[in-house]
Order: sequence, then C-alpha cells, then structure tokens
Amino acid sequence: MLIAVSVCIGITLSNGANYTYTILLTSAAILIIAKMMHIIQQLIHLMSYFVKALNNRDFMMRFPASNDDELQEMFSTMNRIAVMYQDNLKEIETKHFYYDRILKIMSHELRNSITPIVSLSSDMLKRPSQYQGPQLKEGLEVINNQCTGIKRFLDSYYEMTHLPQPQRQQTDIEQLFTRTRQLFKQELSKPCYNNVKLTFSYGNDMTVDADGQMLSQVLINLIKNALQATVDTQHPLIEVTASTPNGKPCITVSDNGTGIPDNIIKDIFHPFYTTRPEGTGIGLCISRQIMKLHGGDLTVTSKLGKGSIFTVTFQ
Repeated sequence: MLIAVSVCIGITLSNGANYTYTILLTSAAILIIAKMMHIIQQLIHLMSYFVKALNNRDFMMRFPASNDDELQEMFSTMNRIAVMYQDNLKEIETKHFYYDRILKIMSHELRNSITPIVSLSSDMLKRPSQYQGPQLKEGLEVINNQCTGIKRFLDSYYEMTHLPQPQRQQTDIEQLFTRTRQLFKQELSKPCYNNVKLTFSYGNDMTVDADGQMLSQVLINLIKNALQATVDTQHPLIEVTASTPNGKPCITVSDNGTGIPDNIIKDIFHPFYTTRPEGTGIGLCISRQIMKLHGGDLTVTSKLGKGSIFTVTFQ
C-alpha cells in the first residue's frame, strides 16, 4: 500500500519523488531475481541429485510433492522416469541373465551331442573294415539319433526366440475349449492316461481379447505338463476353468499331481529348464512369453503332493 502511494506522489510532485519510486521498484526486482535464482539453484541441485541417483541405481529416490503446479508436474515426470529406468534396467538384466543361461546350456548340450558323433565317425574312418553290415548300420543309427537330438534342440531355441506378435481378436472360450478337448482326445486314449479325468468349465458367452492360436498353444503346454504330473496319481484330475474374478478374465489349469518342490518352482519358467529326460524345457517359457506379449502373465502355485495351479491372466 505504501509503494502504491509513493508511485502516485512521484508522478504528481517532483523528481525526488520519482527517484524514490525507482529505488522501490529496483528493490522489488532484486527480491524477485533473488527468489528466482534460489529456485534455479534448487532445481540444479535436484537435477544433479536425480542424475547421480540414476547412475548409482538408487531407485528409492523420489521427488516430494510441491504446491507449485509446474514444479509438481516436473517432479511427477521425473519420478515416472526413475520408475521406467528401473523397469527397463531390470528387463535388460533379466534378458542378459536368460541369454547367458541359454548360451551355457546350448554349449553344454551341443558338446554332449556332438562328442559321440565325432568319436564314432573318427573311429569309422580309421577302421572302416570294422564297420560292415550290422556294425555299420548301428554306427549310422547312433549318428542319426544324435543329429536328430541336436536339430530338436535347435528347433526349440528357434521357436522360443521367434514368437510372432499376437493377432488379437475376441476369442470365444467355448470354442477354444472345445478344440482343446478334441486335441487331447487321442492322447487320453493311451494306456498311461486313460484314467485321467480332464474337465473344462466356463461362463456363458465368455470371450477374451487374444490370439486364439497362441492361447491354444499355452493351454496345450499346460495340460501336457499336468498329464505328466498326474501319471502316478491314483485318481488323476485336470481342471481347466475360465472365469472373471475382479472383472478380468483368467484361465486356470489345475491338477492333483505330484506338485512342484519349493527349490525348483522359481526355475520352471526359465528356458531349457526341465526335470524330464524327454523334455525340452521351453513349454512353460514360451507360454509365459506368449502371455507377456498379450500384456498378461502366467503364474503358478503348487503344493508338494497335492498338485499345481497355473493361472493365465489377461490385460
């Protein structure tokens, strides 16, 4: 109020009054500039802290709320960047772990498969007279079996690393389950499975936004695993259920088989991990990748001696 008065007097009276007005205005400007410099210094300090925290992987760092709308928007953006950076870094590290694991497994499997081929073929070249008739046939069968195993292994790797993007559309659950039941009709007629009870349940007119063929592959992999898990169960039961808990669709495949031990359950989705001699170890890995491509997930809960429940969730 005093400044406003001084302005009026300065204009109507003399140069001295004008001079007083000018000093008052300069003082106000200095205060504003000082305040702005203080804010800029704070921002520089915060930005420096932000960059250092990211560089040191300090992902607990968060910017506080501000009463200033523009600062609040900036702080919220920087917090989102920190979270995104953390998620991306985790994804990169996970992929690095997977590919490192895959390379080690591939090297191990290929060495084991190629060594007998090299050894046998070298002996056949050195002592051709020893490989006549049945001996020659037996040697070629060994080489053929080993080469078939290598091809099967490499085909599994190709399948895992070349999954297409889902062609998503509204997929009818009843039709999907009907096709899946038909696919396992012949499998369940085998003596080792003819005692298995495989059931499907779902809501009326239920659909999911998914690639029907890829989702069918997931169900086939899960049911095959369940069949293996219930081989030694007295009354084997596999239940495939589609439901919408919390308004979002999900599919569960449960069995009353052997269950998964706690010490390996964390590894079952890793590529090439298997506990079966004839297994490739990519079924569950591919199934989870398919659901990740759909924006969903594949999880498992299990109790040793009681069975397992695999849950397919959608976005």
